[in-house]
Amino acid sequence: MIRCLTTIITLAFVLLIVACGGKNQQSAGTNTIDLLPGNIDSLGITRISEPRLYVGDSLWEYIDGGAELYHAHNFVDVATADYICDSIELTIDIYSFENSDDAFGLYSVLRPPEASIVNIGIEGFVTINTLDFVKGRYLVRLVGFDESRKTRDAIDKFAPVLNNLVPESANGS
Repeated sequence: MIRCLTTIITLAFVLLIVACGGKNQQSAGTNTIDLLPGNIDSLGITRISEPRLYVGDSLWEYIDGGAELYHAHNFVDVATADYICDSIELTIDIYSFENSDDAFGLYSVLRPPEASIVNIGIEGFVTINTLDFVKGRYLVRLVGFDESRKTRDAIDKFAPVLNNLVPESANGS
């Protein structure tokens, strides 16, 4: 009887630890996947895929090759979805890290020395078909699939929306 009770208490304790999460749990109700917007009719932005979430070690399923760099900066998860804006297809990735220093650290590694810096989030940089910016513990990447002025315009239309959705900080970081 005592052995059975001990087993039940141990099992309940393990389940409590699992339910409370650990290193990869989002804080204060902010789930990275919830930061991805749905359709934004007023801007002509339509989400064309269901949001996907890659947590911890599953990152390699999304970015096969290079995941080690993200993990070196305390990667937590990435939420991603595909959109169409003005007939241009874009992929939006929102990467979360344990804190803002980790997010900015990876952003600094990704930013080319000759990058065109933009005033979005804490800092951002652009190319003709991408925009990356860091804000709080998040790194946001907007990627178009062709190098055209129309792609650049679609990214420029979408970026302020994401900047408004991504919180400045989480967990006081």
